[in-house]
Amino acid sequence: MSTTAPDSGDPSAILWPPPPPYYKLFQPGKEDQWPDPPSPDEISKLTNDKGMYMMLGRVMEDCRNPAVKITVPEIDSDLLRYDPSSTSLKREMGKLVEELPDAVGHVVGSMSTDPATARDGLRQFETLVKSLYHGLEILRGHEAKRLALQLAREQVEDLRSTLEDIRAATAQGKEALGSVKDEPQPLDEIVSVKTEVAPSAGDPSPKRRKRR
Repeated sequence: MSTTAPDSGDPSAILWPPPPPYYKLFQPGKEDQWPDPPSPDEISKLTNDKGMYMMLGRVMEDCRNPAVKITVPEIDSDLLRYDPSSTSLKREMGKLVEELPDAVGHVVGSMSTDPATARDGLRQFETLVKSLYHGLEILRGHEAKRLALQLAREQVEDLRSTLEDIRAATAQGKEALGSVKDEPQPLDEIVSVKTEVAPSAGDPSPKRRKRR
């Protein structure tokens, strides 16, 4: 048995069960009545006036400011998931990053099947994240020193290149000017000539040379 729509022209009248009343908000021309979707707060609202925020259960400072000394989270050395004495911290951090997906999958699987057993997985995940943060902060200082050394080497190379250009320009200038004819007279010759010509203290007039 077919049902005809009433004279109101509302197409939802032929539906059963009827749609919820808020479906009318999604009709053309109703966009201005849509509620604003929720959005996360800005980072400025999550931090205080000193740029501090909460992370890993403790107060952290602004990591974007290189002048701010960041406190490494406290963690026992026997719980670290990497070797602090390793010569390649980058390789150690890469191994920890590879373990993150498995740790997250273990936590999600435990919470979906047996939430009571998820505590151990959460502790392992927390240890993994803290180890990552701890190692990255140590690596941050090493990378800063490496960058400073690299910049110093570049400055030395620039100065060396400038010095070579100056020497080349000096050689070209000497070649363009050629040899100087009136070479400067040595200082000892100038002094000897002046002492021979200079008059004595008792005789104000210079002595005349006798003719042969």
